[in-house]
Amino acid sequence: MIWSEILIILISALGATYMFIALEEKHQDVKYIGIFSLITIIFYQINKLLDYSNAWMVSEVLSLSIFSLVLVILLITNRKLKPEFARYPYIITFFPILIPILYPLISGNVSIIELVLQLIQIAAILSMVFLLLSHFEEKRNLLLTTLAVILLTSSGVLFWIEELNDIGFWLWQTLAAIGIGLLSVTLTKFYNFNSSINRYGHY
Repeated sequence: MIWSEILIILISALGATYMFIALEEKHQDVKYIGIFSLITIIFYQINKLLDYSNAWMVSEVLSLSIFSLVLVILLITNRKLKPEFARYPYIITFFPILIPILYPLISGNVSIIELVLQLIQIAAILSMVFLLLSHFEEKRNLLLTTLAVILLTSSGVLFWIEELNDIGFWLWQTLAAIGIGLLSVTLTKFYNFNSSINRYGHY
């Protein structure tokens, strides 16, 4: 394990702890899904160190789960930003969880799994940009969220472009770790202080 992987684990743990302490209980759906997604990141990093027959399969499921949970959070956020009469059914926000559940259908097909992961990441980043950046009410949080999105996007680009792999895993992992930490803080502040979300309740 290189130091950048340890950094991801530590920052994910700190982010989960911060969300547990700081995010108000009325937003318990986002609170616990966010914490679970950060714990899944930790499990993903630890699983990469283990040597057993199906480790690659577990890593794929965990990877799909991480980004599916991010999409769930974004769908919940989008729903809460709408007036009560315009909200889609709550159950729809959990549809992305079907992605890792349906994993057996694409298991072993690396190209399809990579395509699914890339599409999920693009959807998550674009949704995050349109939702969070357009509804933040404090300039400081807006800047921090913008920085988090830039870091996570840069991390994804470095991860997927093979020609850039020579730079080293430490760079994209470090960018991802910092982005995860920033997003944990800004998402918490967004939910605690955004007037549109808090005006209409939590479901």
